[in-house]
Amino acid sequence: MNNIEFRHYREGDNTQLRELYLRAFLRDGKSYFRTRAIEKWRYLESPNFDPEMIQIAEDINKKMIVGSVFVNLVEEININGKNYLVGDINDVACHPDYSQRGIATRLMEMAIDYMKKRNCDLSLLTAAAEGIARDKIYVLLGFKDITLLNIYLSFPHLFRLVREIPIVLLLFPLFLIYSVIPRLFLKLKLKCSLYIRNFSYEIHFNEDHETFITALNSIIPNLYNGFSLYDNEKLNWARKNVPSHREKPTYILIRRNSNIIGGACITYEHMFIPKFKICFRIGIVHDLFFNKTLFTGAQRLKLTLQYLSDKIVKAALQRRIGVLLYCGDSKDFIIHESFRGLWFPIIRGSVLMGKFFNPQLNPRKVLKKPLFIPTYLSTGFP
Repeated sequence: MNNIEFRHYREGDNTQLRELYLRAFLRDGKSYFRTRAIEKWRYLESPNFDPEMIQIAEDINKKMIVGSVFVNLVEEININGKNYLVGDINDVACHPDYSQRGIATRLMEMAIDYMKKRNCDLSLLTAAAEGIARDKIYVLLGFKDITLLNIYLSFPHLFRLVREIPIVLLLFPLFLIYSVIPRLFLKLKLKCSLYIRNFSYEIHFNEDHETFITALNSIIPNLYNGFSLYDNEKLNWARKNVPSHREKPTYILIRRNSNIIGGACITYEHMFIPKFKICFRIGIVHDLFFNKTLFTGAQRLKLTLQYLSDKIVKAALQRRIGVLLYCGDSKDFIIHESFRGLWFPIIRGSVLMGKFFNPQLNPRKVLKKPLFIPTYLSTGFP
């Protein structure tokens, strides 16, 4: 690898980094379509960005970036009432013509050195549970499995979905069974329930940021491990100063007797499948929360979450989203059972892995509560 230079980010690298991302991840048959503006926003404009966060391998003969690893974000998360500094790993990418040369391993080693320099307590990443990278890179570098992630799917706007993916028309009855019919039954169930008659909801597009974030910050830390509070800088980056209409948030809030008890945020991106020349809108559910401590009995808890889920789908319909996904900890059993009761298709997702620099931490300690998985870790988008 005499022609490969290992270095950190330099101004002007972002165009090649975007091209590398698309080239590397399209090998798997699909990829989010990432524009230059999104690439800049996602990393260069993130809170406390440092060029050393981006590890780069460059073929100096061709002046071409052939590998990258991003450490982003570096932030404090709460685990069992105590704050720890975590470094998130994203976009471990290698050019297909340069694979099997140890480039990704070397870049990961550089990323680990950077996190040690920052005195991180742990590092987190997601990986395909049976993927080569997990077995040949991450495990060998000391990363351990923490928990499996589940992906929950819904199909709010079927006509949009058919327009973007015409073959869906052949499976239209199946999509009706998994989308429209369960929601109709849920609406009937909610209408007949005396319990939720003092519930109300609000849907706000790109406004009331502070109301949503204040509720999220107050409820989540008591119920989940792994949550990092939104301060003004993080809020401005993730929700206000976004690069396009796609990333502008729609907030869903539910109240009981005027008190906020739960909510979620949705945005959308474009998923590209080049083999079939398909590009479709995919909605992402961020920051799903509800105050479990207010409810006695599993049935009321599930009914509340199903009420919230119905309003999330309604918000997705307003944004004309054909496919909607939520990615969460598979051990969050209340969410799992509630979504399953709504006939949400459930797909086994990635595995969350961690490298523990602080000897006081280990997977068992992290899992004393369900884990809050931020979407900038699970999907790559804040």
